[in-house]
Amino acid sequence: MSLRASKTAIATAGKQADVELAKLAAEVERVSREFSEPERSNRQGTYHQLLAVLMRMRMFAGGYVSEDQSVYGTTIEQFNVLVAGVHLFGRRGVRDGLGPLAAEIEQLGRRLMELTTADPAEPYPRAFAQAYAERVEQIDDATYTLIEAMRADITRDILDE
Repeated sequence: MSLRASKTAIATAGKQADVELAKLAAEVERVSREFSEPERSNRQGTYHQLLAVLMRMRMFAGGYVSEDQSVYGTTIEQFNVLVAGVHLFGRRGVRDGLGPLAAEIEQLGRRLMELTTADPAEPYPRAFAQAYAERVEQIDDATYTLIEAMRADITRDILDE
């Protein structure tokens, strides 16, 4: 085989290798997208449920009253479960955005305990509404910050915003 034929064969093999590498990279990208979509969907569901629980708390504070005190405890339990889900599955930006909101809900819990301890006869719904009202601006600000982080995560690579 001549030197020229050898160089041509090497160049052809190099180009074939480049084509195969490009095909492989495209396949890796396709498989990655295929497997990341269920993960994104799971995060989206967790985020949506968390926002629903936060809106329920906001309703309690805004005058929706349940005579069944266990509804409030169940709502806080659901909040805690969903926060754990965000810590496990959420992207860093969402986990970081959750911190201030979690701190506000802790403040809400402390104030609620103060109010119910100071006056055990105080109806729980009224104490909850008062404790929430005292921090409503901070809770709302922290909630909106978290919503923006969630939206950025879920719409990443989908929407051009």
